[in-house]
Amino acid sequence: MPRTLTLHTFAEKRPDHDQEIFYFRTSSFYASVEPLFTMVEYSWFEYDENGDQTGLQIIYDPSDPETPEGCQLGIILGQGNTVEDSDLWCDAGDIDVLTEAKQDETHTDFL
Repeated sequence: MPRTLTLHTFAEKRPDHDQEIFYFRTSSFYASVEPLFTMVEYSWFEYDENGDQTGLQIIYDPSDPETPEGCQLGIILGQGNTVEDSDLWCDAGDIDVLTEAKQDETHTDFL
């Protein structure tokens, strides 16, 4: 039986901080897609007056609503990868649901 997996781009929907996702990292340089499970971490990235990143990164605290001066919120994934708006992802739980459904279809009891 066919199953549907809904994928999102980071531009249309952002995962939550500390959410586990199934991520399709794309590389236009290598023309490839690498699927992986990873945790989402938000971090503040500092930008200078020209709009360039300074290299300073500040840990994101969801309980602190204040934006550090000159910073923008960005996503870092478990392996230190930053994301592109066009990269695809879904909740890791969606993969579990598909896997469990497939196991239910193929499981038979012989009595």
